[in-house]
Amino acid sequence: SSSDVTSDSESGDDACNNPNYTGPILAECSTQRVVDLSNISEGNVAIGAVAVRNDDNKSRIVSIKAFLEGDCISTFNQEVPSKSSKLTKITVPFKKVSFDDTRSVEIRFQVLSESGGIILDRSLSMLVRSRFDLDLTKIKEQTARLVNPLDPAIKHFVDSADGPLAKAMGSSYSVTGYQSRNAVIPQIKAVFEAVKSLGMHYVSDTSTFSDEGFYQRVRTSEKVLEDRSGNCIEFSILFASIFESMALEPVVVFPVGHAIVGVVLSTDMYDSESCMPSISEGSIIVLRNGIKTCSVLCFESTCCAHHSCSFEDAIGIATDTINGQLSNINRRTDFSLITEKRHGGIQPKVV
Repeated sequence: SSSDVTSDSESGDDACNNPNYTGPILAECSTQRVVDLSNISEGNVAIGAVAVRNDDNKSRIVSIKAFLEGDCISTFNQEVPSKSSKLTKITVPFKKVSFDDTRSVEIRFQVLSESGGIILDRSLSMLVRSRFDLDLTKIKEQTARLVNPLDPAIKHFVDSADGPLAKAMGSSYSVTGYQSRNAVIPQIKAVFEAVKSLGMHYVSDTSTFSDEGFYQRVRTSEKVLEDRSGNCIEFSILFASIFESMALEPVVVFPVGHAIVGVVLSTDMYDSESCMPSISEGSIIVLRNGIKTCSVLCFESTCCAHHSCSFEDAIGIATDTINGQLSNINRRTDFSLITEKRHGGIQPKVV
């Protein structure tokens, strides 16, 4: 599988790095200066490319090698058509790379002829972003991927008899999803109270602007629970992971510069098992995607870090914030229906 790359490529100045080579094959190489690891699935990932042209009357085989920081991590043969009118782009598959911190790495490409002569030998530097960097230009998709109901820490939170949710619910501990119509909002409230009871603290995000885009470092839900701290996107992902683990359908809404979590109460946007419970508290927000609608209950996730902020306060803050931008949110579909994204083939990212 290939990762999404998020920057302009750097092309070589010379068509061929070996002036002594006189064969019919010409080659150049390029590498993306930034590789976004947050979309990587299991297997290989393409993080560079070479381009080859054949001026001969017959097709030729070239051997392509790729090195990462001195180690050869990919080698394969490629047939180049005869008399190709333009450079043929060849994707070079690298073995999966995974870094906890953004770092600069050296990439080296080699292209060899059928006889083993070196056509191209070039080294380039490339910035590889941390696997925890969220590309904010793809925030809806990447948020859905980071929501992970299968995280062991999330499963313990929800399912364990001695877990935080069971302690918050006490003798009324029951996780029923949408099975009991009047229990949906009490379940949402219990989750809020359970997270809040852990003694959470708000920490500012680590957003970074750069030539390659706008990224934000996002920790896993397990790490947020361990550190007892988070920011709006981290808390929203945490709550969404918990809700999905409880068989509730989470949604994350993105007002300008912010993230707010919620739970789907009813929808005609896509096939859903959710139902509209009788509403006894809070405000219902109607999200629209064209003519289709989705009714959700949202709350300000960062309120879990403010001990004086009640669940009802969190609902009010979220409702006011979203309603103030609702027309733009609906026009731009600035929200991520996590289950809908699951139907689209996006799976949780296990780290």
